[in-house]
Amino acid sequence: MRILIVEDEAIIAHRLARLLSEILGERINHLVIQESYEKAATALRDETPDILFLDLHLNGRDGFELLAQAAAVTFQCMAL
Repeated sequence: MRILIVEDEAIIAHRLARLLSEILGERINHLVIQESYEKAATALRDETPDILFLDLHLNGRDGFELLAQAAAVTFQCMAL
């Protein structure tokens, strides 16, 4: 399973990564954390994740804009 975490607060991103590793264990074969809109956009162009955890407020940028840029790929969205 490929997971991309897009979060500009390092503490939150690493905590989420740790929790995912505890829950999913060896089912995760690739987990990446991107802390900026630009780096996340590049990561989404390079590889399509199976799961995307997306911060909606990225240093003043709207996370939904990033999701719209990746619209060529079908994401199943779930609001929490």
